[in-house]
Amino acid sequence: LMWFEEYNKLLCQLVSMLNDEEIRAEPVVKKLLLGGGPTFLKVDVDNELLKEHLYWGDRDVEEMYYCIGVTKVLWFEIKNVLSPYGERHIRNINVPHELYELD
Repeated sequence: LMWFEEYNKLLCQLVSMLNDEEIRAEPVVKKLLLGGGPTFLKVDVDNELLKEHLYWGDRDVEEMYYCIGVTKVLWFEIKNVLSPYGERHIRNINVPHELYELD
């Protein structure tokens, strides 16, 4: 779970950098965008397998899903600041609708 937390801290820093007009974070994020984003968000998780092989309890699995949710929100923010090619743009979005379809 430490890995998720560190990853999310870095994503959070990227979001802050993107919101600061003085800092050029686009080249860093462009690689993520062109790669389709965090690949672990596309993995189907087998909770029982995690519990068995990592000796996790229900609380560990809940924390993992919480961290994944944070990653999805941060990724959503990044995608809406930059175009698919890593260039800054402003996009009108229907936030309530799109938040339920985070990918």
